[in-house]
Amino acid sequence: MKKNKKNRLVDASIRIKIVDETVEINAPVAERAAGPDTVLPFARQLADVAVANGIRRAEAQGKTISCAKGCGACCAQLVPISDIEARGIAAMIRVWPKVRREKIMRRFTQAKQRFEDAGLWQTLLEPERLGLEQVQSLALDYFAERVSCPFLEDSACSIHPQRPLACREYLVTSDPLHCAEPAQGNIDGVEIPLRASRMLGRMYENEAEHICDSVPLIVAPYWPRMHPGKPTQRTGPEWVLAFLDKMKA
Repeated sequence: MKKNKKNRLVDASIRIKIVDETVEINAPVAERAAGPDTVLPFARQLADVAVANGIRRAEAQGKTISCAKGCGACCAQLVPISDIEARGIAAMIRVWPKVRREKIMRRFTQAKQRFEDAGLWQTLLEPERLGLEQVQSLALDYFAERVSCPFLEDSACSIHPQRPLACREYLVTSDPLHCAEPAQGNIDGVEIPLRASRMLGRMYENEAEHICDSVPLIVAPYWPRMHPGKPTQRTGPEWVLAFLDKMKA
C-alpha cells in the first residue's frame, strides 16, 4: 500500500496588534516543507483585518466607503501582485475546468495583444528593470488602454475570495467616477495601517529565485514559464514567520 504523501494542513494562529487593535489571524498552512504560496491564506486574512481597521477609522472621521460590487472602475488599472501571487494565479487557472480556463485565457490573450500593439507588453514582462518613476509612467500608459482585468465579469471580480492583496487594499471614499481617471489626482484612498501586499512582495527577497517585489497581474499566466524552477521549500509555520518578519521592515 502506498503511503499518503499529501502535505497535511495545520493552523497558523498568531495575535497581532494593528494600530490600537489586537487581532488574531488563524489560517491553514502546510505542515511539512512547501513553497511560499502556502502562506497566501494567512496573508489574505491579515490584509482583510488591516483593511477593516482602515475602514473603521475612515468611518469614524465621517467618511463613507465608495467602493461597491458592480463598480469595477479600478479594474482597468495596472495591479501589482507578488511573484508568489502570480504563480498562484497561474496554478489556479491550470486546474480550472477546460471551458472556464479557455474563456479566461482568451481574455488574457486579447489583453496581451492590446498591450503588444501599444508597445507596452515587453515592459510589462520585465518589471525588475523598472524604477519608481518608470512604474508610475507605465501605470498611466496601461490605464490609457482601458483593458479590463480578465477576471472581471459583469462588473464584479470572478475570483473574489482569491483576489490579489493589492485589490483588497484598494478602497476609496471619493466619488467612484474619479477612479476612471486616476491621473487627475482626485482619488481619496482609505489609509491602510499595514500593507500585507508589500510584505508578501518582499517575503523571500533574500532567496536566490527572488526576481522583483511586484509583477503586473496581466502577465501572471505567463510568469512561471518565464521564470521556471522550484521555489525554496519551508514548512508553513516557517513561511508565516518569514512573512511576519517583513512587518519590521
